Amino acid sequence: MTLSGQKTKGEAFDAYLDPMGVALEFNAADNTTAETAFALFQNRPNPFVHTTAIPFRMPAEGWAQLTVFDATGKALLSRAGTFSAGYNEWQLNRSELRAGGLLYYRVETEDATATMRMIIAE
Repeated sequence: MTLSGQKTKGEAFDAYLDPMGVALEFNAADNTTAETAFALFQNRPNPFVHTTAIPFRMPAEGWAQLTVFDATGKALLSRAGTFSAGYNEWQLNRSELRAGGLLYYRVETEDATATMRMIIAE
């Protein structure tokens, strides 16, 4: 992949509006780190009616806790367990949650925490 100014002139400017160079840079080390770091993904399906999966990635085997709460911050469900390194997911049934509409879910590990939104369709 290359950049050229044949069709459009490549321009970039710093905070003082001085011209800067434009370049593509690929760093394989960053990709490796991103694939081994903790990550919380969007539940699927979202919105959901009956069941949903909450996927997450663990960098190493360890403890994780899922908490689902409503817009006021009231905890509706909490689960914890030990998970292997790599891809994992929790399965939730609508019957476990005594609320509808917009909810939040948080996954906490020993080293990281992330929160996402989900919607229960009525």
